[in-house]
Amino acid sequence: MPAADAPDPQDEVLLGLSSLIDQVQDESIAVTSRIVAVIAARNYMEALTRRLVNEAREQETTWEEIGRLFGTSPVNAKARYGDYNDYGD
Repeated sequence: MPAADAPDPQDEVLLGLSSLIDQVQDESIAVTSRIVAVIAARNYMEALTRRLVNEAREQETTWEEIGRLFGTSPVNAKARYGDYNDYGD
């Protein structure tokens, strides 16, 4: 299968989120199943956030800037999203 035909992982995440949102809003589904959908959506969002933070770092965004976006310190942002083996800024 040529790479051009491969689905974009970003699109798959967004499609997954969209499906989970539909499940959460569907009152015909048991409320416990809707809670599970919310938990899964939270996990999708965390993965997407990590991917975007990595992309920002590749574009030379500092931990200070990232920390500011999250309303926290650079140290806390790096502790949550950074590479523990990278001792740079």
